Order: sequence, then structure tokens, then C-alpha cells
Amino acid sequence: MGFTFPVGSTRINVVLSGMTSMEHVIENVKIAENAHAYSLTDGERDLIQEVREVYNAKVHVDCTACGYCISCPNGVDIPKNLNMLNEFFIYI
Repeated sequence: MGFTFPVGSTRINVVLSGMTSMEHVIENVKIAENAHAYSLTDGERDLIQEVREVYNAKVHVDCTACGYCISCPNGVDIPKNLNMLNEFFIYI
């Protein structure tokens, strides 16, 4: 479902897939050829929604790591620290 989700989504226009071998290319092309918008089953969409809700409940700071706050006068890497905070709560 990992590659099928973005290929089959109506809200995603471009899918970038890291591939390190010709086998990966062939597999991804096969998935893309058979995928179409709304190709996920109801069960798969329900599972994605359930995972989204569990993940969002664990995220404490909704930081996009845009870097706007990088100019902290005290040299604090704010996005990195917020990411570490979120990871702490996600994995405890």
C-alpha cells in the first residue's frame, strides 16, 4: 500500500520514489500502471484514517520544519528540537 496510496490519491499530483535498483523501477511502474484515483479499498482508506488519528493525537507541536524560525538569535535549531519533542511523544 506504500506506493499505491499516493498514486491512487486524488490529492497528490506528483509521486517521488527513491529507487536504488532496476527492480524498484519495474515494481513502481507496475503499481502506477494499475493504480487510478480512488483505487484504495474502503478498508485501506479506513486504516489510513485510523493511523492518521493515532499519529495526530501523539504529535504535540504541528511544526512543518519550514525553517522560518532558523534565525533564532540564540542559535537554537527550533525545527530540530520540535521534531525531537514530537518523536519523544510518538515513540513512548
